[in-house]
Amino acid sequence: MRFHLVSGRLVRLVALAAFVLALIVSPMKGDAQAPEAGDLMEKMDADFVALVKAALIASVQELVSETPYGTIEKHAKSIVATAKILPRAEEFRGDNSMLVFSRQLESAASALAKAAKTKKIDTTAKALLAVHGVCVRCHEEARF
Repeated sequence: MRFHLVSGRLVRLVALAAFVLALIVSPMKGDAQAPEAGDLMEKMDADFVALVKAALIASVQELVSETPYGTIEKHAKSIVATAKILPRAEEFRGDNSMLVFSRQLESAASALAKAAKTKKIDTTAKALLAVHGVCVRCHEEARF
């Protein structure tokens, strides 16, 4: 009986140790896979190109009958979402300047989405230039 009691305790102790070890070794929820900075930059680049095409090229060259403000808003919101997760990329962890730039980008892209809702090309274009300005300042910091 005493052996059974000791072996039961030992099994529970080993199981607890294995559980604790698994918690330590496995990544925390949300960090399971840190986003790749290159992937995030490619996504933002694609969104920005789509913004430029929608806001400046399509309407100026009369490729569409009216400026596609819904498309502009959609891509601006996509940049907002990407800017929110950008500081979590492994390459930027602990980088306070990236945190500042990502917040500035989030703010500028949010303003662009709001400007698109006004359906005024001058307001939208100014907001697009503000987004571009944040990108340029970040890249001037020798990031890419």
